[in-house]
Amino acid sequence: MKVKTWIYFLLIEIFHLLNKKFFKLHFQQGKSLSQIAKELGICRERVRQTKQLLLRKIKI
Repeated sequence: MKVKTWIYFLLIEIFHLLNKKFFKLHFQQGKSLSQIAKELGICRERVRQTKQLLLRKIKI
């Protein structure tokens, strides 16, 4: 497998894991966007964008 292909699949897997983590923190545990951002080490705006992306994916 080429290195670029391996990196691509690794990045996709990381993206899916972060989405799963976000979904659990926000929708199951009821944490705020700020709390999630702090826990994941990313900015609140990125968390908000992730939420919007997930909601579009599940058509809410």
